[in-house]
Amino acid sequence: MAAIFSSVIGIFVFSALFSKGGGAWFFYLFPVPFFFAFPGAILGPKWGVILVVAWLIGFPILRILLWHTNAGKDFGWNSRRNHRRPQITQMDTD
Repeated sequence: MAAIFSSVIGIFVFSALFSKGGGAWFFYLFPVPFFFAFPGAILGPKWGVILVVAWLIGFPILRILLWHTNAGKDFGWNSRRNHRRPQITQMDTD
């Protein structure tokens, strides 16, 4: 169950960390109820609150670190402009 929760919510977490603009902040707030509900139901409400507070405080800090370090820039959107686009070639039909 934890693996399913982590994989589904993980998509939103990475989208929030590496997106730009208002969409990133939407993805920041979207998983908050899920961070409370699912771990809170399994481990107890105390752990749900702890996870929500850790997310609400830790996300902006982690986002700043990722966007202002070379490792974060290489992993994020900025590295995409350095890569070449794949060349589309026409196939021979002979």
